[in-house]
Amino acid sequence: MFAVMADPQSLGESLEVSVSFTEDDVELALVQWLNALLGAARERGAVFRRFALAREGSRWSGRAWGEPWREELERGTEVKGATLTMLSVRQADGAGWEARCVIDV
Repeated sequence: MFAVMADPQSLGESLEVSVSFTEDDVELALVQWLNALLGAARERGAVFRRFALAREGSRWSGRAWGEPWREELERGTEVKGATLTMLSVRQADGAGWEARCVIDV
């Protein structure tokens, strides 16, 4: 989602934010997580490039690393929010997860 807004390779990690929320449903947690990250980015005038999310029961705790927007960064498309459209979260073959939803731009 943030890669639509800026090239992750051009970003540093001088800023770290924490986000936590409660949600029982894994799919709804994805949307809540993404929208919380967007809110944190707007609040700080920042863009993120690396993320971590952990779950304990219905409690989710996450972190994001990035940096404040600077003039040299090429701005892509502004993302307004994550939606429930085509929402899917499933455990993929192997050890990973596949998560998707449509974002509103």
